[in-house]
Amino acid sequence: MLDAALRPQAFPPEAGSLLPGLLAATRTGPTPAGDDELMSDQVNSLHHLQRWAHSRLVVEGLCSRDRRLVMSVENEKLVRRFFEEFCTGRQRQLAYELISDDYVSHGPQAPPAEGPEGVIERVGLYQEACDGVWSIDEIFSIGDRVVTRWSGIGRQVGDLMGVPATNREFTIEAISIHRIADGRIAEEWTVWDALGLLQQVGAVPAAAAAE
Repeated sequence: MLDAALRPQAFPPEAGSLLPGLLAATRTGPTPAGDDELMSDQVNSLHHLQRWAHSRLVVEGLCSRDRRLVMSVENEKLVRRFFEEFCTGRQRQLAYELISDDYVSHGPQAPPAEGPEGVIERVGLYQEACDGVWSIDEIFSIGDRVVTRWSGIGRQVGDLMGVPATNREFTIEAISIHRIADGRIAEEWTVWDALGLLQQVGAVPAAAAAE
């Protein structure tokens, strides 16, 4: 913990009055007679201000780091709720809480979606066709982006991408990047193993096993 005398709020009133002395303390040339005591006070003030400035940088750095950490935790919690409560839990009304009005999605492997209604419609296609879960394998955040590696695990019980129900089980892997703005998901990029899903439900032939 920082010494009370070094805490930023304890020093600023003095900082302005010390600057002239600091400039004098950095001058070159011989010290005028009788100025030794004054110079000693100025040098001490310089050291004091240097210590205060350093402590302020440390405190502000820690505060900034803490703010980033809190933002990362909250952003990851938001995306977890999207996968666990909205997707797997089928709580569709949460879209209006989790998804921003100007949300847009990117990626050619799923129907495009805009806003909460678009997300409800797009995810609903898979919720209705599959009895399964969106399982988070790994999640981390960088700035306003949350990166999630997840798996879709379940069984096809309805029409999916033009394929009638097969009742076959599947496990597919995916990676999503969500951009967070004002506490809601504003943008998404997802890449997933669409071919693997079609192969596992029998819609297309699986690759021949290597001999």
